[in-house]
Amino acid sequence: MNNYTENNLIERPAIRLFQDLDYEHINAYHENYGKNSLLGRQERDEVVLLPRLKKALVGLNSDAPAEAISLTMEELVRDRSAMSLVGANREIYKLIKDGVKVNVHNQSGELAVKMYEKMKIQSRCPDIAVVMSSSQNEPENFKPHRLRMRNEDLEEKFKDPDDPLKIVIVCDMWLTGFDVECLSTIYLDKPMRNHTLMQAIARANRVFGNKTNGLIVDYIGVFRDLKRALAIYAATADEDQMPVKPKDELIKQLKKIMIELDDFCMTCGFDIKAIGTANDLETIELIGLAIDKILSSEKRRLKFLSLSKDALLIFKAILPDAKASQFAQGIKVIKVLSNKIRSITGEDVDIEETKEAIGELLDESIESIATYKIFGVEGLKDLSRIDFEKIKTVINKNNKHIATERLKQTIKRKLEAMVKMNSSRLTFEERFKKLIDEYNQGAKNVDELFEELIEFAKELNEEEKRGLSEQLSEEELTIFDLLLKPDLTGKDVEGIKQMAKDLLLKLKREKLVLDWRKKQQTRADVLVTIKDILYEQLPQHYNTEVYTQKCDLVYRHIYDSYYGEGKSIYSELGVAA
Repeated sequence: MNNYTENNLIERPAIRLFQDLDYEHINAYHENYGKNSLLGRQERDEVVLLPRLKKALVGLNSDAPAEAISLTMEELVRDRSAMSLVGANREIYKLIKDGVKVNVHNQSGELAVKMYEKMKIQSRCPDIAVVMSSSQNEPENFKPHRLRMRNEDLEEKFKDPDDPLKIVIVCDMWLTGFDVECLSTIYLDKPMRNHTLMQAIARANRVFGNKTNGLIVDYIGVFRDLKRALAIYAATADEDQMPVKPKDELIKQLKKIMIELDDFCMTCGFDIKAIGTANDLETIELIGLAIDKILSSEKRRLKFLSLSKDALLIFKAILPDAKASQFAQGIKVIKVLSNKIRSITGEDVDIEETKEAIGELLDESIESIATYKIFGVEGLKDLSRIDFEKIKTVINKNNKHIATERLKQTIKRKLEAMVKMNSSRLTFEERFKKLIDEYNQGAKNVDELFEELIEFAKELNEEEKRGLSEQLSEEELTIFDLLLKPDLTGKDVEGIKQMAKDLLLKLKREKLVLDWRKKQQTRADVLVTIKDILYEQLPQHYNTEVYTQKCDLVYRHIYDSYYGEGKSIYSELGVAA
């Protein structure tokens, strides 16, 4: 076989091959077949080959690489159980007569280096490395790559998503047993079957960060063997459960989801297409209106975010295919709406990504639009600075749900921090939950909820200032609240205030040392200190049962809130001591 390439046939005149195999006829499938003399399928689930077949193939194709011979043998023995015995053997003999076409991994060291050199001259080319097995008498241009393999830990660099190394050309290395979670794309020009093919698929399809799928670019059609590999190594080979799907199927899925999204948004009272085609100022207004419509109920919000997530993930999986462009404008709108809704409802959102998405939608930088604010309700982020009377004047029917949701999330964040500092505020949390539940169940409309949230926020602001009126720090106030009980005199209250100050001061100065919670002795020392001070300073009418209860409450609070050496939930929240 001369000038061997990946598209060549391993073929020789059939008469010569059959002579080497001691066959008498060119139409060799007329021969009897059996384990000891000929080749073919003797049983429905068994393929038998002459032991001397491989030797004959090697002799007749001396210039073919060993991999080509192996692939030929694989093709001859592949599963033909669906065929008749005569038909299967006839096909095997015909392959030998006419030649077996095989695709061989021709990514030799020379080709790997040549590919590297062609890629490096491209503009904006990232860092690339060549990883190949060693061989004797390597050319001079192999040396830089061999040197880099010795001097750098290329495996670790490639596994690091922040490392500049973004592309690796591999030749007979890293083909199996090498796991890179952040790997997004594999380009295959090497025949893979069975376990090797399964490993390649799994390697590209690992979930990592925002990556939810991988892309496999198949240059030689290896996925014709995927179903067979799944039948051997996976639980199922059903078409519906194939781990690899053509992009055309993804495009069909995305079309279906986009239609469902369009219909859903129309039922909400806005048109995605209208947002995408409006001028800049109209787009800003329509975005606000759309978000307000979506936030009008929890069911709507969850439905929209679910559909949006599916659409964005599939769109990302289709890229960089040019067919994705038909969805681009709608996806931009969906991305802006979903990011803004998630931001309003308190989820972590990349602000810069949101600004970029808005900029893409408006076809100009975000700075050139006065600013992206939803009708004056951006100011609802800091509860203590809200002018509640003024905010009512900027709220209207087009942004009431946005304003209510933002106020709700602001209260929620504030309440979480306040309860974390002082568990005596749990009653506020219960009231807040009841308000939201009643609204979600339809017992209140959005106007009623907004008014009640404003009143609730005012109460929270007053609660936050209570420490000042009691002349106690936030930390002292918490202990003070834990020690209170009904029917105290003014003198009792003042005494408990002082006790809270004394106890906290002594604990912080002397007892709350580094890792105090990890050692039995230091834990016991803290508990004894609490018991001693409470025993000495609690009012006389605190009976033994109440005394024991208060000691337990205070110790539990100290244990949960103070880590030692000045570190506590208060320092984490930036509360002044």
